[in-house]
Amino acid sequence: MRSDERKARGLIRRLLGRRFLFQLALTGVFVGILVWRVNLGRVFHTFAHVHYVWVLPALACFTISKLIHAYRWQLLLSDQESAPLDGLFGIYLVSNMANNAVPFRIGDVVRIQVPAQRWGISRAELTGTVEVTETVLDGFTFLVLTLVVLAFLRVAILPTGLAIALAVLASLAFLATIIVSRLPLPRNLADKPWLGMFTEGTRQAIGRAVPEFFEGLGAMSDFRRTVRVIAVSFPAWLAESVMYFFFGLAFGIDIGFDKFVVIMITANIVVAFPLTPWNLGTYEIALQTVMVALGVNGTLAAGYVIGTHVFTIVWITLTGLVAMWFLKLDLRDVLSLSGRRDEGEGAPPQRVRWRE
Repeated sequence: MRSDERKARGLIRRLLGRRFLFQLALTGVFVGILVWRVNLGRVFHTFAHVHYVWVLPALACFTISKLIHAYRWQLLLSDQESAPLDGLFGIYLVSNMANNAVPFRIGDVVRIQVPAQRWGISRAELTGTVEVTETVLDGFTFLVLTLVVLAFLRVAILPTGLAIALAVLASLAFLATIIVSRLPLPRNLADKPWLGMFTEGTRQAIGRAVPEFFEGLGAMSDFRRTVRVIAVSFPAWLAESVMYFFFGLAFGIDIGFDKFVVIMITANIVVAFPLTPWNLGTYEIALQTVMVALGVNGTLAAGYVIGTHVFTIVWITLTGLVAMWFLKLDLRDVLSLSGRRDEGEGAPPQRVRWRE
């Protein structure tokens, strides 16, 4: 095993070891709050009346949503890169599984490392795409969906001041990303005097990484391309909203589709800030609170959020493991910092190594 892989493994072990007890205690706190707020006996009684025929279509909508997200990811990569949609879709499923199981956004590392290993795409570009461009696009999409939904809802989900602040923040982040993506980069960046404090190797690495990072923002520098990826973002999140709507049919929750859009946005905000393994407790508290504000009975809402959480965790794990097996994905794809694993220097980008 190479030294960089040993160091990466050691770092992951230390992170997991130091925070595990804290996260376990935090999970207990959130679960305790939920138990205090509802009667668990009545909550679990709701499962006796669930129409399970709607569960599979709901989960299918979730996977369709991730396929559309993978297509958007492909659009966001620069024109010079060649990454097949089936491979990106598989990696997306594996990253979802990793993000669910480990509260360190390990799935984002998977989405940066694996394409770099498989197709030689720059890690800096992937970081710009995954961590910046997608985040800004999702924030802007959520803002638009929320504004549309609020036009139909009469319930204030957030305090007015906080809602305005979030709207301004999402808008500014979107505009700032567009402006930054259009900024011209200086030539010979590694030779600039203000990088003199670094060693020659570090300056050269910065000189390569910064332009590649800006490549990850490239989709925001072209108006037509920006419109295209935004247009793809809406059906991706609406498909996930349909999943929550189908779960509503399963649990007999009769509220409008617009309210399930709010539930979808809430769920994804919780997932974006993972505090506990599988978001246990935080997911239940946040969604149950929002659903009660939307007029759903507290006990039924608790049954709904527990049920949807269990179903999606199992589904994400199964689809992630299947994708991992088909992609022949192993730890080297995630931990290695070298170039392509199985291709020589200058070789064309490899198609997905699916199992026979």
